[in-house]
Amino acid sequence: MMTDLIRDSSCCVRALAWATALAATLGSAALTGCDTVKAPYAPGGDQVPASNYPKVAFYDKELSGMLVVDPNIVVVDRPEGRPMKVTVPLRSVSDHAMKLQYQFLWRDSLGRPVGESGWRYTRVEPRVQVPFQANALTQDAVDWRLEVRFER
Repeated sequence: MMTDLIRDSSCCVRALAWATALAATLGSAALTGCDTVKAPYAPGGDQVPASNYPKVAFYDKELSGMLVVDPNIVVVDRPEGRPMKVTVPLRSVSDHAMKLQYQFLWRDSLGRPVGESGWRYTRVEPRVQVPFQANALTQDAVDWRLEVRFER
């Protein structure tokens, strides 16, 4: 009699679990079937705030182990009545020469793009410091970013 009770209760537990799973499946199918609004995919929030974004950014991950910058010797010149000029000395810590491209991006006081220098080519010899420099295209430029990648 006790075994019949145990058998009956385990059967009820299995039936309840099956019914719950079925209800969840039908419920999720009903929810996806009712999605009549096709909203666009939206971006997530940037985990790197603009204040922490690097002034020098590499397109190729390998460059971060091959080039270094001393922020204390970066020169930002803002001559009166003329666009700003930026010079960023990057030093190779590699034992091999590199063919690179770089460009400066210019932003105004609100962070809006106001121009870019266009991609320039350079060769960096092993363990040598090379100045990457450009002038902004307009006096509205008050901020900059340097992007570097392997030659393409």
